[in-house]
Amino acid sequence: MRKIAGRALWGMLVLLVLAALVFAGGCRSEKAEVVAEVNGIKLTRDQLDQRVQQYKTMFELQGFQFDGEEGREILALLERESLNQLIMETVLQEEAKKHNIAVSAEEVQASYEEMMAPYGEAVFKEILRQQNVTEKQLKKDIELMLLQDRLFEKITAGVTVGEDQVKEYYEAHKEDLVQYRASHILIRPDQEAEDQEEANRQAKAKAEALIEELNRGADFAELAKEHSADGSAANGGDLGQYFT
Repeated sequence: MRKIAGRALWGMLVLLVLAALVFAGGCRSEKAEVVAEVNGIKLTRDQLDQRVQQYKTMFELQGFQFDGEEGREILALLERESLNQLIMETVLQEEAKKHNIAVSAEEVQASYEEMMAPYGEAVFKEILRQQNVTEKQLKKDIELMLLQDRLFEKITAGVTVGEDQVKEYYEAHKEDLVQYRASHILIRPDQEAEDQEEANRQAKAKAEALIEELNRGADFAELAKEHSADGSAANGGDLGQYFT
């Protein structure tokens, strides 16, 4: 037996909570279409559409076009995963309340500034704009991330899980797992430049030029190898596989 400091146990806990709390459907209220209800909290079509659009924008920035059968399948997958994400976020917030776990505005702001620091404010906000994400939305995501980490630590304190149990869970649920492969090109402003605003503008211009090249059919991996400012460049910007 050994302590598992990862997300596998969290996934099991969330699935158990979802089984007890979630009712999903296509009912309507007088004000908005309800796509799911979690312990009395209604999730609306507007919320779901907004989340889907964010992911759709990210795909489009990498040159993906939602045309034909493949495009429709990807869009349907994005909608399913976006709904699952909204449900899990709602469960997370409810469970955090039960355990008296909270995150302060100061903590969220500190994490936001830490995330922004490598890029500079101007470039960072332009990245958010291109990805159709507002500062308010990002800070909400940061708050959820911090809540999740604290809830995970509290629930799993002293819990041990054997490797056989992990394997058994994986075998029982592997058909439900969705696999992603993520890549990026990191453009970082020169932090030592005397004129930081100019450095930010140059980084932004370079990022926009790369997007134009991608839109014209350039190879993403080759551009990443040449221009990405982190260790993923050697692998064509590949960040590895992810499962949800």
